[in-house]
Amino acid sequence: QVYRYINFHRPCYFPTTVIDNKGKQRKQYRYENMMTPYEKFKSLPRPSQYLKSGITFKQLDAFARAMTDNDAVSSFLNDSIPAWLVNGYQFCM
Repeated sequence: QVYRYINFHRPCYFPTTVIDNKGKQRKQYRYENMMTPYEKFKSLPRPSQYLKSGITFKQLDAFARAMTDNDAVSSFLNDSIPAWLVNGYQFCM
């Protein structure tokens, strides 16, 4: 479940490289460049060339929509934190 949350539901900032007046490259992390890794993958030119044979974007989209963001993080937390660590506490989202 970790890969489902990280790749399909957790938003990340992707940088834009800007050259300042001194010619120095700076990274800017703008709100409009925030997306999940899956959305970033789909925004690449010709992303279907990187898919394994037999996998389609229709299948991946259905997989991404099968859980809400909150359900994915809840599942991630419940699966990844050992029971002895939380002493029976269940994460509720």
